[in-house]
Amino acid sequence: MKAWRITIFLFSVLLMLGVLCAFFPKEGVELGPVELRFASLEDFLPAEPADTLEEPQESPEELLARRVMELRQAEESEFLDYFEHSDARIQFPGDDLSLFDPFFRALDSASVHPLRILHYGDSQIEEDRISNNIRKSFQARFGGNGIGLMPLVQSYPTLTSSQRRSSTPRRALIYGTKDFTVQNGSWGINGQVARLDGPVSVTYYPARKLDSCSTQRRYSRVTILTDTLKAPMTIKVGGVMAEPDTLHRPLRRYVAELPALSEGLSIDISGRGDVFGIMFDAPTGVSVDNAAMRGCSGTIFTKMDPGQLRDYVESFNVKLIILQFGGNATPYLNSRKARENYAAKLETQMRLLRSLAPEACFLFIGPSDMATNVNGSMQTYPHLPDVIDILRETAHKCGVAYWDLYSVMGGRNSMVKWVRSTPPLAGADYIHFTHRGADRTGDFLSESLMLYYDYYRWRNKPLDQQIKEALKGE
Repeated sequence: MKAWRITIFLFSVLLMLGVLCAFFPKEGVELGPVELRFASLEDFLPAEPADTLEEPQESPEELLARRVMELRQAEESEFLDYFEHSDARIQFPGDDLSLFDPFFRALDSASVHPLRILHYGDSQIEEDRISNNIRKSFQARFGGNGIGLMPLVQSYPTLTSSQRRSSTPRRALIYGTKDFTVQNGSWGINGQVARLDGPVSVTYYPARKLDSCSTQRRYSRVTILTDTLKAPMTIKVGGVMAEPDTLHRPLRRYVAELPALSEGLSIDISGRGDVFGIMFDAPTGVSVDNAAMRGCSGTIFTKMDPGQLRDYVESFNVKLIILQFGGNATPYLNSRKARENYAAKLETQMRLLRSLAPEACFLFIGPSDMATNVNGSMQTYPHLPDVIDILRETAHKCGVAYWDLYSVMGGRNSMVKWVRSTPPLAGADYIHFTHRGADRTGDFLSESLMLYYDYYRWRNKPLDQQIKEALKGE
């Protein structure tokens, strides 16, 4: 057969097949028990590429912006879930999650400008409990060394420090024993004063159980706070002469810069006068002061010299003041009137402190769960939830954040569980924590504060970093 005939034949066959593909029913044809099907043109022709079917509706810039927004929404939902539902959340007045931003900004620059956290409280924070957990956590992340402000006369060892003295000076406590009368509210910062009538030598050394690697064991700057009424004292710190501050301020200070980080040293003081405390710090990072006041209900700040408080807050860059009170008053607040009167007194204290420390942030920690005998069994004080509600309301009225320790523990009758846990987290008085329970509480508080700091960092994340994170998720 000639080639042209073959070509015509092939084209004819292809034409007939094409006609069949085009017109043969897609569902096929039934011939009795047999069903005939034939391929369609779509089965043979190449499909149009998917990316040519529809033009993209977003520019690359718009797509990237959407990805960044989706990522941020997912991240924010995790933060907000904690802030709305966790019992360990910090409760801000007006739900203002930016209230602690000044404190967080100071943390960002702690490597250059040191700052302090001042923790006032009742016997729940004795022995540096809870405060030492905050100190450990913040120094690990933001730098710093030392144990902060200590009294000259340490009446009991703490979890972080012990001391030996050549003699014991007379002392006065704003909330307890007074060996002498304090004039003009000159109580210093932590509400206790040691009066020197002659030379004294005091040796401070780390507590035995303090981790050998702890930042709290070592310090390179020691500051002694005294009154300004008597002649200057002569003070040596580990053989280094402490230089007196030449500025006229409500608190006279003597500062010794040590050549290296020290763990334990002697402080030799010659002269007469009142000593308010000794600060063990580093030139940078975070310091945390524990000001425990056994038996105190937090209504003593109006009795203290406001000039001394303001001087301390401003000079040493106090950026967070924690007030942990209410436990000592709770058993006696049986009536609504008593609770309102107590709250009014606390409101006066908080407003005073806020006026003296306008650049600082404030956190009030309410009472823990407390149990008493109710009809033959240990149960939560019946009026405790109402005490907590009114304290929270009062704190918020003063622009102070609130941390609900009662809820953190587990709420009603949780103290009974803490006492009966193995090992116990609270003592047999159904009021105070054991060291283990205080550690757990301090860790809860530190972790909560850190989460709010992380949220602050997230809110202020630079755009280029957001874009990098969005691209990483591609």
